[in-house]
Amino acid sequence: MNAGIKQIEVGVEGNVLGEYNIKEAKAGANIVLTIDSKIQAVTENALKEVVEKMKNGGFGKVYNPKGAASVVINVRTGEILAMASYPSYEPKDFLGGISQEKWKEYNNNPLNPLLNRNIQGLYSPASTFKMIMGLAALNEGKTTINERIYDSGIYPKAHKPKCWIYGVGGGGHGWQNVINALKNSCNVYFYTMGDRLRN
Repeated sequence: MNAGIKQIEVGVEGNVLGEYNIKEAKAGANIVLTIDSKIQAVTENALKEVVEKMKNGGFGKVYNPKGAASVVINVRTGEILAMASYPSYEPKDFLGGISQEKWKEYNNNPLNPLLNRNIQGLYSPASTFKMIMGLAALNEGKTTINERIYDSGIYPKAHKPKCWIYGVGGGGHGWQNVINALKNSCNVYFYTMGDRLRN
């Protein structure tokens, strides 16, 4: 949208004496919300359930996540169908203006419920980059669909980073091809691919 300009002449008492359009505003492109309310509700509930399960040892170990985020994207169109951040706030609290007490409660919460972790959080791409790494390795001939790499839980080079599963069960994923490595989010496999692509 191109902004317009309107000049308003005001008298000493503050009453409007005249309005003059100097430049008409021009409409820009339409913005369309693509959030699907049903998918949004399911995403928010699932995110909350997983975080609570982590805190209660539901995955075999007690974790203390400070927050979580999830986005559901239509891969054909790029439309955002759901975007959830946890913990969050109650939107109804802002209708008609939020009370100072509620604002302080949200603002002073160390878990930052006002932070939308999807668009305001600063995080490394982490496992989301594994798909790109896998495709690049296949495209550059650094691996094949069927080649398997052994994950003992620790990558033997550099500062010997560990696979995420090592911290959970003390071992690795074992033999992984690119498909299983993506399915299991195997760090050691993708460290190996990164090393191959670098050379």
